[in-house]
Amino acid sequence: AALSSLAPTGYTRNEQAQAVVKLAPALAKAAAAAVATSPARARIVAATTIAGMIPLLDAPTGQTIAETVKKELVTATETIAQAAVTGFVALAAHPSLEVRKRAVEFLARRKEAEAQAALVFALSDRDPDVCKTALSALQNLDNPTAVAATLKLLGSASLWSLRTNAARALGRIVSATTSNKTVEDALAKAATTDTYALV
Repeated sequence: AALSSLAPTGYTRNEQAQAVVKLAPALAKAAAAAVATSPARARIVAATTIAGMIPLLDAPTGQTIAETVKKELVTATETIAQAAVTGFVALAAHPSLEVRKRAVEFLARRKEAEAQAALVFALSDRDPDVCKTALSALQNLDNPTAVAATLKLLGSASLWSLRTNAARALGRIVSATTSNKTVEDALAKAATTDTYALV
């Protein structure tokens, strides 16, 4: 209650958004430190950057935010997310299953080489749930290494659930991008030869 009473009030959503934009460099440093020190704090950083900052603005929702400020807020959010990537790469190898899964969910949305490399590594995680999380996060064919790892899972994973998720991921990728004969052929082969019907 004491802290709440100290919080500034009376500012519009536009003004609050402008404040976040100005604080972006400091918030980026804080986000990197948070991810490096605590999986719980990392979860907050992931949720905040994935959802964007607008839901966090503490002002009546009916108020508008100028389009230029919205664009700046998107850029600020990206700056914060970029600063957190290295920390999430480390968390992708954390002993806790849940921490690894949350890290993979964040990294799958990133284009940085280290994030994509961690995503590929997650496809061979010792826990099938982490592999499934990585498979569900695959969105495109921009990462040939990830596609190759997914094709390998489709063809040789011992668990039918992994093969099914691999097929689903590849099917989603093909439907959203230009034709890829290698992927299409692998899907056709799995559909006609896999011993498990769901695959």
